[in-house]
Amino acid sequence: MADDQSIFEGFYKGVPIRIASSSVEGGRRKSVKSFPNRDTESVEDMGRIPRRYTLEIIIAGLSGSDYFAYRNQLLAAIETDPAPGVMIHPLYGRIENVVASTYSISEDFSDFGYTTVRVEFRVNGNVGIPQSSGTAIPLISEQNTITQSSVARSIASGFTITGKNIKNIEDVVAKVTAIVSKVDNATKFIGEVSDRINTFNATVGTLSGDVNGLVRNPVALADSINGLFLAAGGLSSSASTTFDIFKNLFGFGDDDNTIYPTTSSLTRRAKNRSVLNAAVGSAALGYAYLSASQINYETTEEIDKAEESLEEQFAAVQATDADQDIKDNLADMRLLVTNVLQEARLRASAIKTISTRATTARVLAFDYYGSDELGATINDINNFANVAFVEGDVRILTK
Repeated sequence: MADDQSIFEGFYKGVPIRIASSSVEGGRRKSVKSFPNRDTESVEDMGRIPRRYTLEIIIAGLSGSDYFAYRNQLLAAIETDPAPGVMIHPLYGRIENVVASTYSISEDFSDFGYTTVRVEFRVNGNVGIPQSSGTAIPLISEQNTITQSSVARSIASGFTITGKNIKNIEDVVAKVTAIVSKVDNATKFIGEVSDRINTFNATVGTLSGDVNGLVRNPVALADSINGLFLAAGGLSSSASTTFDIFKNLFGFGDDDNTIYPTTSSLTRRAKNRSVLNAAVGSAALGYAYLSASQINYETTEEIDKAEESLEEQFAAVQATDADQDIKDNLADMRLLVTNVLQEARLRASAIKTISTRATTARVLAFDYYGSDELGATINDINNFANVAFVEGDVRILTK
């Protein structure tokens, strides 16, 4: 069994993967020609061989999920979704248009804690050369795990409830119910039915049905909230969708009515609210950082918007009563994500405004790029209502 130091983390179609070993095949195609009565041969280059990545992925329940749920989630991404996706290889980095080819799994019923599946990944339409360093995103993932653990500890240690004050109990039940409702509503726009949705709904249902019991057990409450965020983070294989989920949780608690701590009971009520509000804000920011680092940004404008949203939430969390280790962990994540986004900025296109005569987006794209393929992109950037007629100032991507 590999120890924690020899396990590396990555992602495939948004599903976290932990690998114990990996191999890569590649090289260049060569055509070798031999000639009669000659001691030499001719070697012609036929182009690069697309890389093939073979990973030995550990099948074990990640924190907050069980063995079977995680196994089914991973196998669904491998065999039921034929579309190419993004793989974040822990040693090589972000690789586009990856498809899973074959896999093999052998399960020992005496030890479900360390089963592995060997998967061969091929690359569709490109040579499989990573776009970015392989170190940053796994580090961000690891830092997010540390952050979420810190958030859970802050709830377990900072949250207190007793049976002596009914109003405090009612207040905290309402607050926890609001957390569940907020997370549930933040995911409604996804609109897809899958095993991930079923797992998430089951988590929401269990937490909702046991709020009264959980508020009297801070450790169990912390674990349940941690599991809720983990389930929400695993709902979509799209990093941008996951980012939007957690961005929807920013500002939780901002509309709370003010409590003036004039008594010990009111002081405790205010403290409990503060602990839970800070926990939601911090947990959401951690997952938002992780998903933001995995988005395939097309334009620098998209990066600017993501950075602005993250910076606003970072400042908001720093102003809360969150434990200092949470703030420090998020500060470390912020630095790592900033570096990833700066690297993404080098690959993304900028947007500039041009003035055009009356034309169509497709013709405009052909005039500017030499191809009409980006006509749809021009429509999307400008939100044109009538794509058959564009005129005046139009925003386009730089070449």
